[in-house]
Amino acid sequence: MRQDSRGVAVAVALVLAFPSAARPDPPDRFVFGNPMGTLRFSLADGTLTGDGPVLDAGGLGAIDWSMELSLAPVVGQPLCRQAWGTMRWTKPSGHYLLLSVFGGVCYDPNARLFLNDPEVFRLKVIDGTGRFEGWTGTGVWGMVSSVDDSGAAATLTRSTAELDIARR
Repeated sequence: MRQDSRGVAVAVALVLAFPSAARPDPPDRFVFGNPMGTLRFSLADGTLTGDGPVLDAGGLGAIDWSMELSLAPVVGQPLCRQAWGTMRWTKPSGHYLLLSVFGGVCYDPNARLFLNDPEVFRLKVIDGTGRFEGWTGTGVWGMVSSVDDSGAAATLTRSTAELDIARR
């Protein structure tokens, strides 16, 4: 069988002309601060949800984040809860990175703040689509939120996320 080098040249030209078809390798670490957004919590239902935009997610560009966490009481700390669930970072293209979240949160009634306890949420990559397909990694997310007058919602006032990632 005779091989035609023109076919190979055409294939290489197509790959070079349309590089977006390949998934980019992830950088080693994403670090970004101050995502905007709102948290909603219900101690009666044992839930903490939230969402909002991040204008520059440390190399990812703009993303939207959302999370759904379950809450359970912490023995001896009536204003604190264990929290676990998922967080999703979504690009405008619809590609997303799904993270498991585990940690604790406490309410400080004097300062009217809702914050991490002991210090941060632990993050772990559990799924991804599009450019995030095959990514793995772990990280942390720290946040402080100002509680509104309803006592059931808060606005993020300080937040930082760090995620060390790799590709399977």
